[in-house]
Amino acid sequence: MKHLVLVFSNPVKGQEDEYDRWYEDVHLGEMLATTGWQGAQRFALADEMWNTCPHGYLAVYEAEADDPKSVLPHLNATRAKRQQNAAFDKKTAAVWVFSEIGPEHKNPAFANVKMEKPGTKRLVAVFSNPTEGQEAEYNRWYEDVHLNEVLATAGWRTARRFALTDDMWNACPLKYLALYEAVTDDPKAVLAKLNATRAKRQQSEAIDIKTAAVWVFSEIGHRRQGAA
Repeated sequence: MKHLVLVFSNPVKGQEDEYDRWYEDVHLGEMLATTGWQGAQRFALADEMWNTCPHGYLAVYEAEADDPKSVLPHLNATRAKRQQNAAFDKKTAAVWVFSEIGPEHKNPAFANVKMEKPGTKRLVAVFSNPTEGQEAEYNRWYEDVHLNEVLATAGWRTARRFALTDDMWNACPLKYLALYEAVTDDPKAVLAKLNATRAKRQQSEAIDIKTAAVWVFSEIGHRRQGAA
């Protein structure tokens, strides 16, 4: 089963250069080497909607495990093998594990696009809960209707849904994640396009908009591949 380990964090005030150096040059590689996870990439917050994001940075790790509850214990068990750094503000950090609950949806408009310009990949993370008593309808609408409508109307490349299975340090209050990948030179254009095309999509009362959050992150480093 595929899992995403989302590590949200901030640098200690005044130590952002050291935080970035350590994360990019040391930590990502050590994480992959010690955990055996399949991939890693860093992103920086670029935009947000509905509920604000308290974290300036996101590291996304790809893990494979039969038991989602084994992911964080494995991370903690290998911690001593990695260099820690005081530039990382652990007090405000959060580690959330989301497990896949549906297939990847692809926008056919990107079928013949082999590579995009470096630095133009954006992740659109939509965290949400179903309205009380409407979880079945929420899941049906999201998987069967909404993902493909968003790709078609917003012009984004891929979409996939995940469910929260574990967390650490600061708890995640939202049960589901829809993760979209967009390609654009302007990160501020991502939510602008989403909002401009909203009328073209079927809405549903089964999603609790009041508690939802939409966070846009821009890539700030290339994806690292774990050991085969």
